[in-house]
Amino acid sequence: MRKVSIFSSNILSRFDGRNVVSAQSANFEHRYSSLGRYRNTPMAIGGYYTNTVESLSNGKWNFEHNFPFGIILAFFSTVTLNNNLYIFGELFRKYFRNLRSLGGQYSKDLAVKYDGNNWTIVGDLAQGRFSHRSVVNGNTIMHIGGQGDM
Repeated sequence: MRKVSIFSSNILSRFDGRNVVSAQSANFEHRYSSLGRYRNTPMAIGGYYTNTVESLSNGKWNFEHNFPFGIILAFFSTVTLNNNLYIFGELFRKYFRNLRSLGGQYSKDLAVKYDGNNWTIVGDLAQGRFSHRSVVNGNTIMHIGGQGDM
């Protein structure tokens, strides 16, 4: 078993069905983040100290469009539905950028969609939460567990 420092959270390991093996490290540390998938490509999204987004293609991490709505992106969940990547949760806490310029009033408990080119706010969550997980069942997205005003 490989020992990994908890302070090096950009180090990646993968499970090949039998063993945990080393893989290419991301360019940035994505601590307290979630991995997503867009068009069957793994995505490392944000982190406690970054809004950087990277995709893994041909064994190399590539930079994607940064998350535009916050400077810190952590404790959220991700799912892929209808070829869009969604993130959900109390995403930004006190580090929330001013969203009034987008023409709407949004809480920090948001649903955001990535279509490969743009990040778009699609609405508020009915109940605020963070450190949860989300899953797709048919055409329905379900949010499970976590903390918040559930």
